[in-house]
Amino acid sequence: MTFPWKRIYAGLLAMAMVFTVSSTPAYGMVKVWQTTQPTAISTVTQPTPTPSPSNTVQQQNAAPLAQATLTDLTVADTEVVKEGNVIGTTTGNGWSYDAASNTLTLTDANITGVASTNFGAGIYAEGDLTIVLEGSSTITGVQPSLNANSGGLIVRNGNLTVIGDGSLTVNADDGKGSNRSYAIQVDYDMTQQGGSITCNAGSGSFSYGMYLDGKLTVHQGSLTACGGTATNTSYGIYMEAIDVSVTVSDATVTATGGTGKESYGLYIAASSPSVTISDNGSLTARSETATSKVGGIYVQNLFGSTGSVTVGDNSTLLTNSVILNSNPLAPTGEGSWLIY
Repeated sequence: MTFPWKRIYAGLLAMAMVFTVSSTPAYGMVKVWQTTQPTAISTVTQPTPTPSPSNTVQQQNAAPLAQATLTDLTVADTEVVKEGNVIGTTTGNGWSYDAASNTLTLTDANITGVASTNFGAGIYAEGDLTIVLEGSSTITGVQPSLNANSGGLIVRNGNLTVIGDGSLTVNADDGKGSNRSYAIQVDYDMTQQGGSITCNAGSGSFSYGMYLDGKLTVHQGSLTACGGTATNTSYGIYMEAIDVSVTVSDATVTATGGTGKESYGLYIAASSPSVTISDNGSLTARSETATSKVGGIYVQNLFGSTGSVTVGDNSTLLTNSVILNSNPLAPTGEGSWLIY
């Protein structure tokens, strides 16, 4: 799979680390539709880390304050934006799009993907996208007609920001054949400010409740990410880039891996990985039954041995393990945590 090199510093190219470039995928998709999966690390007893075989590490910035131009947007069967131009209607049943702000508003929407396009995703975008949640909305991906991975909500080459007080459920279908299932996939950072998001992956060789190539920030509201049944590995949340962090502030986040050969709640691969819970925040990360390897939180440092999990005052962490590069990692902070 050819992975996108986005926002990576030239200085990092000189570092003495070799990244393996996998083959170019069918149908022209980017990293999320890779055909070679990084070997999962954490084990039931003592995990042995294996460097992730990718050229995907990227320099990530914080969640953007200004939005870049959205070049493509498809909602259900409606192509709204193509090559930066609005070509279709900007309103539909339960949704509306504002081109000036790259904002898609969902109001009690029920959006279903199309099997013949965009990997069956209900919403497919290229570029930065903001989604406003009003009422209760659902995005349902369908199994692609081609032998391919399946998706629910896909944002390529951009950041995803979700705001509003409503709720959103994203369901991905099973991967076609021996392919993969992704409920939410974002190429860069994802920021949630309020509201409730639940994302459920389908079954496949690999299953991802959420797949990010950047940072995750959740401030207020709740986020639940569930991996489906996998013949290989299931992840609640999978994240990989140069600069990756998870920040949970006055919010509740739950990441649960599904059953499979391997299962992980929250899996992070980065140069300086960190998890921070603050301001009455709560994080639950757990694996389900697996035949080989499991991990609640697995933190892999791609360049060294540093990584952190910090639980602030009045905040909580619940997980079945915390691992950094195959070694147990003790959380720090004034909050409370239970590792069972």
